Amino acid sequence: MKSFVRAVFAALPLVAATTPIAEAQLFTSMAPEARTASVGGTSATFFASAINSGATALANCRPSAGTFPQAQFSYQTVDANNQLTGTPDTPVTIAAGATQGFLIAYAPPANGWQGVIDARIECDERDSEYVPYLSGTLVIPSAGQLPDVVAISATPSQDGVIRINRVGGRGVMAVAAVNIGAAGEVVVRPLDAQYMTGLAQFTVCETDAASQCLADPTAELVVNFAADQVRTFAVFARGQTGAGIPFYPDFLRVRLQVIHNGTGLTVGSTSAAFTAPDVDGASETAGVYNLLLEEPVTTRGGSIQRIDRGVLGILPDGSFYVWGAGNIFGGNHSEWVSHGTRETQSSRMDAPGSYLHLDSTGGFSILDWVSGITPESAIAGRYRPSQTQPGEPIPTIEQAGRFRGAWLGQLNRRPTSVNDALGRWLVVSGNSVVGQFDVVDGGGISFGTFLVAGFTNCFFSGQLTQQDPSLNILDLELQFDTAAANCGQPFNGTSFRGFTTIDVADEGITPAGSRMPAFLADTEGGTPSGFSFLFVKA
Repeated sequence: MKSFVRAVFAALPLVAATTPIAEAQLFTSMAPEARTASVGGTSATFFASAINSGATALANCRPSAGTFPQAQFSYQTVDANNQLTGTPDTPVTIAAGATQGFLIAYAPPANGWQGVIDARIECDERDSEYVPYLSGTLVIPSAGQLPDVVAISATPSQDGVIRINRVGGRGVMAVAAVNIGAAGEVVVRPLDAQYMTGLAQFTVCETDAASQCLADPTAELVVNFAADQVRTFAVFARGQTGAGIPFYPDFLRVRLQVIHNGTGLTVGSTSAAFTAPDVDGASETAGVYNLLLEEPVTTRGGSIQRIDRGVLGILPDGSFYVWGAGNIFGGNHSEWVSHGTRETQSSRMDAPGSYLHLDSTGGFSILDWVSGITPESAIAGRYRPSQTQPGEPIPTIEQAGRFRGAWLGQLNRRPTSVNDALGRWLVVSGNSVVGQFDVVDGGGISFGTFLVAGFTNCFFSGQLTQQDPSLNILDLELQFDTAAANCGQPFNGTSFRGFTTIDVADEGITPAGSRMPAFLADTEGGTPSGFSFLFVKA
């Protein structure tokens, strides 16, 4: 069985790690993407490949154990056919433009272990970049055995990419999996891109020897995976309507995950990138984008310390708002909102004087955003701090970073009127209802109030404005009552500007339960702040 696994992985290309990422020079990936082992059993092994895309050699290169116990970790170089070469646990030099493979072994610790195996390669000059979807997981339970499903995938283009042929079209990934561990019931489920969802829909079926589905594709399968059994599957992708899907193969990936039904642990995984062409003659850049933001940890290459998901809204008049969940700019902070303006259809998006809200008690920075926009498909750029708000500086936000995003065609292409939002809406924060308001004819917002302790007598009004009825993005303004002494900061007497979008596919009046995510910033106040709400139709 081990020879079967070795032969299969010898045929695997290193695809997604070869895309240029900022100024990084060393790219890595590993296979398989998930393994299990048992205490007292044999080592769990992975193959890792490293590409030196730079112009100079990298010296003393070796895989890193990460958080795994160093004493239980070992490695050895392999050739292009994954045959062992060199001397165990001996670093090597990777020449410019060369690819170096490694066999990495994790001997089970006596107390077990579980976590991420990140395939990081460390060299004297720099480290490789951490890419979540090109890393793996390892589970070693402290007692007992789990299935150990070694899975590989292939696509019709034979390059590890599901190339959807047109906007709204379909693509496929074939998967072969062998269980070299204990028998068990597992859930087989395709997972959308973790950091940028909504660009495609995925289903899976089990296939026969002729590659035909045994049943109609569905969101997930439950199967009993016997020991030493080989099973095959097909993952089907359907692209979003109204726009293409950018080629970001390091994180725009679909992962077929095999999950042990008894413990919920991942016991197998394989993935492929996915992409789709743009709309012919695309020219629109206003609308809503999903974002991935990255903050580098050091100057030793492409290593990334923090990754954040976000949303960008560009209004037709050129104003824009960027929202992040709060994992970057120092980490462990609440959400943040940045804002700025750009010339219509400009390839640059600059925001001098754009404030980031880090938490409710202080810590603000002014950032500049610079980007390149591909119409209706993608956005990429960098951010950097230009100065700090008077007061206590936050040293951890001095680093610059980069962001990439995709235009949400299926959402943006829904023609929208402010009257589509007529009726009462609930204001949701986290999992709690914290307020309510009414939208009246013409987009006016009235009878807004907060319903939670600490924000008593907190009333607001506002306005929804539609700049382009062909796009599903609305200009939003909320004005909080200055007379409400107990409203609290940052709301008391403050006006916030931002955008919202109706998260419903069908046109017309939105039904009960419909959602409008909203992102707002204080664009003029002396204490800059920003936040998001989820509005739910009552």
